[in-house]
Amino acid sequence: MYNFQLPDNTIIGKRCKEFRRKQGITQLRVSQETNYSIENISKFETGKNDNMRILLWYIHMGLTYEDIIL
Repeated sequence: MYNFQLPDNTIIGKRCKEFRRKQGITQLRVSQETNYSIENISKFETGKNDNMRILLWYIHMGLTYEDIIL
């Protein structure tokens, strides 16, 4: 059986930030599309906010599990 282990919030946020920047997307755009403040997006990307709705936005935009664990 596959042993799925999700990295901690800091790693997830960091990988999401890297992904967003590679895509040329601003925190403002993430904020507008998720209806969360730029402050919340920033906190998510630094591991201080673990809002799954924000993570789902990154996944919707193409972020994969492999992007997070690399």
